[in-house]
Amino acid sequence: MKKNNKIRTVLLCVYIFCMAAHSHGQMQEGKIVFERKTNLFKKFTEKSTRDYIKEENKYKTDNFTLYFNDSVSVFIPEENYENNRLSWTTNSNTVVQDFRNNETKTIYSFSGAPVLVKDSLQKRQWKLTDKWRTICQIECMQAVYDLDDSTRIYAWFTAAITPNVGPESFWDLPGAILGLATEDGAVTYFAKSIEERKVDMEVVMPKFNDKKARTREEVIERAKKDFKFEKEIDSYLKSLFMW
Repeated sequence: MKKNNKIRTVLLCVYIFCMAAHSHGQMQEGKIVFERKTNLFKKFTEKSTRDYIKEENKYKTDNFTLYFNDSVSVFIPEENYENNRLSWTTNSNTVVQDFRNNETKTIYSFSGAPVLVKDSLQKRQWKLTDKWRTICQIECMQAVYDLDDSTRIYAWFTAAITPNVGPESFWDLPGAILGLATEDGAVTYFAKSIEERKVDMEVVMPKFNDKKARTREEVIERAKKDFKFEKEIDSYLKSLFMW
């Protein structure tokens, strides 16, 4: 196992070195559009819920735009007018990550109401693999994150885009994350377009009322007090905050 880790580390170093040698081709600022696909039948297992969703609607697609530079990223959901009947089945978070100040601000849709969560940037323990995937014509290296004993998340990142950015709250790999997926494929995020451009962050930055901000721990504590069914709320909070 240690030998494999050394090989993967060497592969990563060679990968980054090769990209640095061609630094004129590395993107430092721009816009990435992500498509998220959710298998609602894997998310909701009760027959009554599945009957309401219906087989033809079990895959739900949402789009997000990520604006970024070397100091901040802004992840914003696009309006989705398709099948509003099922809008409640997925969350569309707005996430701002401030890398210079080690701070993240996220607007979650919590029980139908927006909640601002302000916290430090999340750091995850990644394991590199020797697997690769082409996303938007860019070769991406795979990394794996074990959220807990039952949940594993795969990421594909590229050193061709230098800021350590990604969809949702993901960021801490040596280059931009262009793909994310749960192990069972229930939820996937993949870049579908990448544009190198100057970004006016003041224009794309969402407006926040910091006085109403809470920490993640405060939201979890409040939710467990307000909801009677602890097993259900634990599952809901896990799916809400895993990204």
